[in-house]
Amino acid sequence: MPSETSAPWAERLLLALHAALPATLLCMGLVHLMPPPGLAPLALRPAWPTWVSIGLWLGLSALIAKLHRRMGLWQAALRGTAAACVLAGVAGVALRTAQGIAFALALGALAAACLWLAANVGAHRVRAHPRQRGDGPRRTSLRAWRRFGAAWPFWMTAALWLVSFHGAHVLAREPQRGLGMWGMLVAFFLLLPAATLAPWLRRTSVGLAAVAAGLLGWLALRSVSALPLGGMLLAMAVAVQAWRRRPARGDAA
Repeated sequence: MPSETSAPWAERLLLALHAALPATLLCMGLVHLMPPPGLAPLALRPAWPTWVSIGLWLGLSALIAKLHRRMGLWQAALRGTAAACVLAGVAGVALRTAQGIAFALALGALAAACLWLAANVGAHRVRAHPRQRGDGPRRTSLRAWRRFGAAWPFWMTAALWLVSFHGAHVLAREPQRGLGMWGMLVAFFLLLPAATLAPWLRRTSVGLAAVAAGLLGWLALRSVSALPLGGMLLAMAVAVQAWRRRPARGDAA
């Protein structure tokens, strides 16, 4: 799928969740350096930082997801990460924290790298498919089917993450808590990148989905629970879909 076309809402939201995470973590670092007055101190490990981080992450993701084009989404996320790096570095030096100058230099280098990436990524890096003649009902239905094929891994990954979050933080009792934690990690760090890389890096996408299926299958054998079993079937379906998908031209298979 060409990167300069408008992406489906599900894909934009899941990409934004992935892209907004570094900026969210840096903003939470600022919150820890300068906690709001009137709230419980961080030394007591209160619950409010967790919910603030989740709300901030979802808010930034929803804001970035309003951008319809993938490259614009990543460019906005990289620029936001660079700004958060600069703010965190300046705050650390101003508050005279331990190793504040060293961290400020490291964050400054990271901000420069993010700005360089934001300036250099673009549609010129990906060659789009040539336009084909004909726009009959059959071709329209094929396009709709391809859009569905590109979107369903993101929707199902989001569903797995939500179910895992419910087990880990709402039910919050064993074994649902442990399985939910594992499900959240696998969905975010394995299945989401697998769905994202499928149009360009097919083998990498299949490898990530296979690792996710192996982990979830191992959990299903140990726990005899429906959550890891369903996640394993989802990971296998993502791997098959990525393997059968035609890679974008000019990119690695």
